[in-house]
Amino acid sequence: MASSPTVHHELPNALFPDGAVRDRAGTDAAAEAGRRVLREQSFEVIGAVAAGDQVALEVRWTGTLAVSRGELPAGHVPPAHISTFIDFRDEKDRRSAERRLLRTPGPSPAA
Repeated sequence: MASSPTVHHELPNALFPDGAVRDRAGTDAAAEAGRRVLREQSFEVIGAVAAGDQVALEVRWTGTLAVSRGELPAGHVPPAHISTFIDFRDEKDRRSAERRLLRTPGPSPAA
């Protein structure tokens, strides 16, 4: 199992509107904070591509909010599609960038 990334870039999304850049300790702290915000979560890897020291993952994520988060009420299940790009060095992930596309509550689009 890979260690926490040395640098993790999370682009702005519904849960983190300003995005975030975290070091290893910050990534671990964010994971711990997530356990307080989410009642449960699941990840499904849709696709993966590797080339040299780089891996790209397409992931479908679903989480149930334990508490309200911005406009998202507790109990809401915001699905997300995540693209993660990871650079590895010496068998440890050293840098990752993540883009989450979360669906937020609102009117359904017209068919």
